[in-house]
Amino acid sequence: MVKKYCLVAVLFALGVPPALAAVHTVNAGQSILAAVKASSPGDTIRVMPGVYSETVYIDRDNITLQGVVVSGVRPVLDGHNKLKDGVLVAGDGVTVENLQIQNYTANGLNLQGVNNFMVRYNIVRDTGIYAINPELSRNGTVAYNRISGVWDAAIYCGECIDVDILYNEAFGSVMGIESQTAENVLIEGNYVHGNATGIAAFLIPGVTRKASGNTVIRNNFVVDNNLANFAPRDSMPGMVPEGIGIAIAGYDGVVLEGNQISGNNSAAILLVDQATAFSGNFALDPEQDPTVNDTRIHANVLFGNGEKPVGLVAAFLAEAGLPRGPDVLDADPRSGGNCIYSKTELLVVGADHWALCTGPLRSTVTSMRLAQPIAPRTWSDEELGRNTWVAVCSACHNENGYLIGPPVSKIQQDFAGAPEALAAWIVAPTRMNPDFPEMPPQDYLPEKTRLAVARHVLGLTPKKAAAD
Repeated sequence: MVKKYCLVAVLFALGVPPALAAVHTVNAGQSILAAVKASSPGDTIRVMPGVYSETVYIDRDNITLQGVVVSGVRPVLDGHNKLKDGVLVAGDGVTVENLQIQNYTANGLNLQGVNNFMVRYNIVRDTGIYAINPELSRNGTVAYNRISGVWDAAIYCGECIDVDILYNEAFGSVMGIESQTAENVLIEGNYVHGNATGIAAFLIPGVTRKASGNTVIRNNFVVDNNLANFAPRDSMPGMVPEGIGIAIAGYDGVVLEGNQISGNNSAAILLVDQATAFSGNFALDPEQDPTVNDTRIHANVLFGNGEKPVGLVAAFLAEAGLPRGPDVLDADPRSGGNCIYSKTELLVVGADHWALCTGPLRSTVTSMRLAQPIAPRTWSDEELGRNTWVAVCSACHNENGYLIGPPVSKIQQDFAGAPEALAAWIVAPTRMNPDFPEMPPQDYLPEKTRLAVARHVLGLTPKKAAAD
């Protein structure tokens, strides 16, 4: 009886009358998307084992998309290297669990500007750019997933707030886990191995959010991240260094504690400013502080790192006359407010100006999620355009350089005064740079949404690059 009342209370807290919540079962040969379209907020969609070749777009709130595992066999969403996206989530309060998502060319499981999300117990592999990627989302959890084989980040937490990333395995990608221009993020208990860089905390120029902070990276196993970077060379992922356990670029307020970091050929921990990390096609953002500040490193176990440095780290060490990579390398000469528990027990380079950490040796945070769900939202047409740009389009388009698609200035030049034409182009975008992969079509977006975001993009004023 107590459990029943608890369930009713949860449903009411989410704004879902319990009597109206339904369960939809999808069997092999049927369409998951059709079940989503037939669902109402609060419903559960149970997917039976089988192979489903489709893109699933969830645009309503409080939906649970649940794979049913029978004798160890789970349902498989397979794009057959032809479809762009596996699961796209645009509703709040959505849970996606127990699915295997594979062989898509852009995204495995993409959450676009949503709140109160849960992604757990999934296998995602070989899905193009990202595997699991909440973007401009808040108050969510990514946990107990096994992710591999993408040329950006296996788990990409882009410009998010109040997110937990817990107990995942991420491997075989350019980055295992990336927290990008985010705030209030807990990355704990993950096994991150066999990537170019294991865990990354990057402040990216030219994005919507301008600051980062309060990110705890704790009790992770970060091992043997020596994969050759296979992203397009001039793209931002193509600039990610190889052989790094944990990399921090321009990002503030990172706590590194209790991690085992071993076997990373260039360095265990690398700190670098934006100008060094993202040189080339990406100008600095005048609204961002490009330096690494307020990093706290203590109680980690580091061994066997820096044995065969390559790339950025090798160049830095050669200039400094050092034969091998360090445990901690601060290549940001203007970094400030950083501390480490010991400068004698570790091989530390570039951190002479760092203080020794004082105060509590352990972070006491247990979760970054909020105590209560975020309330439902209503958007005007202007807000719809802006939020769609932020959550959907900004993953491919930057103000001043190529991420995957063309920069804002190029779009504005080509579609000046023609939002209808841009809204139509979004459905099946053409490749504008032969060195980059095709952009994913946004044909799942309603026409009203596509027109709203087109008007927003054409009205943007790209900011001037910061002076060097």
